Parts: sequence; structure tokens; C-alpha cells
Amino acid sequence: VPRPSFTDHVLPILQQLSDAQWVNFGFHVQFGWEAPHDFSRAAFLTKLASPNPAFDAVRQQLFHQFRDPGATALEAKAWPPVYGDAAFTTPGDPRQMIALTPTQYARLRQWAHGDFAADWNPDAPPPPQDIGGVPLADRPHALDKAALHFCMGGPFHPGCEMTWPMRHAILYSGPFRIRRRPAGQSEPDFGDTLTPGIAVSQTGPLAASGPGDLTRWMAVPWQTDTASCRSGYHPEIDPYLPTFWPARVPNHVLSRADYEAVLDSSKGAQARSDAFHHRSSWLRVLTGAHLTQINQMVTSFGRFGVIERQPGPTDTAAFPPVLYVESPPQIAGDVPVGHNAVIGPTEKVTRHLPPSGG
Repeated sequence: VPRPSFTDHVLPILQQLSDAQWVNFGFHVQFGWEAPHDFSRAAFLTKLASPNPAFDAVRQQLFHQFRDPGATALEAKAWPPVYGDAAFTTPGDPRQMIALTPTQYARLRQWAHGDFAADWNPDAPPPPQDIGGVPLADRPHALDKAALHFCMGGPFHPGCEMTWPMRHAILYSGPFRIRRRPAGQSEPDFGDTLTPGIAVSQTGPLAASGPGDLTRWMAVPWQTDTASCRSGYHPEIDPYLPTFWPARVPNHVLSRADYEAVLDSSKGAQARSDAFHHRSSWLRVLTGAHLTQINQMVTSFGRFGVIERQPGPTDTAAFPPVLYVESPPQIAGDVPVGHNAVIGPTEKVTRHLPPSGG
């Protein structure tokens, strides 16, 4: 693996842990604003971005928090705290929890040992906001990155954008390019039983793809699985973690009402802090038993709140300069904010969990 850049290859991995504070309360507690592993703190990042041997132990300790993608045993408490492809299947299977890719893990290993480009500049200008600001030679890669940046990846259990075929090289004609079935060519008949061997063979259904072939392996309708896979199924690890896809299917969010309380300079510091650390269930739109809820997810998906970037308070440095806030969900009646969710950082948690999996 080439020598990694701290800015391009290491920092994004760390910051994604902290960015998840806006969609899962467990991430907020561990990686959020002023939390033990707040990867937005400039003083903390200054240490992590330096190859100075004085900070070797800090880098190496953080590296060893991450799950080894080559592990042969389950590392349940390692990072990231996200379920894997094999969640709730074979006991002890290391794939029950997701890991970084081998390339990402190798880059972190190099960083931990001080072998990286110390290129972080906290005062650097923001990246270009449109393709015109990108150097011409870099534009093809930038277009690929823009298209793929918001894709979820795993866990594929089965997932809610794509699923397990994306992990197989036979699917691709080149980096980031799906192998297309020629126009007018029909897919072969694979018989009455599609075995794993046939599925991933050189002549199987992944060898060439046409319209709809990437999503045909998914649940129908997709909303049912999306509503079924939540977080905190193993309270012995954490009452809010692991989770599945919080960036696309939030678990716990900062509501508009709490955001407005954070902004309200007439409130006391403690009241504003309490509002900032309070989270509401994104799924509080859903009511009733599991089957009722997944049907509501199909019919009412458009009524859910959207997580939007909003400015933080300007009268105090006690809160982040940017907050991510749920737009008010379109729900009928008064649904308690604690329904199907955490209540707050110090209150007893009552969790209403559907059958595990998604």
C-alpha cells in the first residue's frame, strides 16, 4: 500500500465516526462533540496528524480499536460499532460485525507507525464546491467520487441500497465499473436452483448485468427491511450500538424543537446543553407492532424527517458551529418523542425492538 495521506486517507475514516453523532446516540456519546473520541477537536487532530514519535502510542492505541478485516474470531467491541453481513447468524462469525476494507486497515496501520504524509492543514480552504474548481486531470476521479461518496457500502444484511454481489470482483469490468450485458443479449437460464457456486461463477448471474440486476437481490419492498434493522440489539455491548446504516436510516436525531432550544440565548447554559444532548427517535412516526410498523414504513416513508445541515449558535462556543437537525416529521397527532427510541443521556432507556435483522 502506498504511503497514506493523513488528510485524504486517515482523517475521513476518523471523522465519519464523529459525523455519525447526528444519527445515532451511541456515536454521539463516544465520538460526538466533546466526547472522549471527538475527531473534530483541532488540538486532538494536531496530535494525530503528526508523525512525532511522542504521539506513537496515541496513534497505535486508536489503530488497535479498529476491527481487523482478516480476523478469524468475532471482535464484538471493536470499531466501527456497526453490524456486519452475517449479523444474527452463526455465533462467533467475525462477519457479524463490519470491518474496514483491507486497504483502509493497511493505511491505518502505516499511520499508527508514523509512516504517512503529515499534510493536514486546519486552515486549508474548503474543497471545491463544483467540478470547475477541480484540476482537469483530477476531474474523472472526482466524478467517480461524487457519484459513490454517498453510497452506504455494507453491511449487506441484505442492505437497503445494494447487497452482497457488490463484494464480488466478477461483477466489475474495471474499477467502479459494472460489467454490462450486451444490448439484446438475454440472461442465461440458470435452472430451478441457483446455488452459491453458480451465483459467483464466471458464467453466473453476476458476470454481466442489465437494468434491475443490481437491485433484484434486495427485499421487496425495500422499506420493510429498512424499518426492521435498527440498533442496540446487544445491550451487553451498548444500549444504542451497534447499528446498521444510520447515515441512511437514522436511529436517534436532534429534533427541530431541541435545535431551537440550543439556539435560544435566553435559556440557561444547562438547559441549552440538555437540549443539545437530547435525541429523538427518527422512527417515532411508526406505531404498533412490528408488522404494522413495516407496513407504515412503506406507506408513510415520505412523512419522515430529513436530516439537514444547520448553523450552530453564534453567541457561545459551547456547541459546534454546524449542527445536523431533523426537519419536523409529517405525523398526525402527538407522538411522544421517546417512542421507539432513547429518551436522553441520563434517563432510563426503554427500547421497543422489532425482530432482529434487516
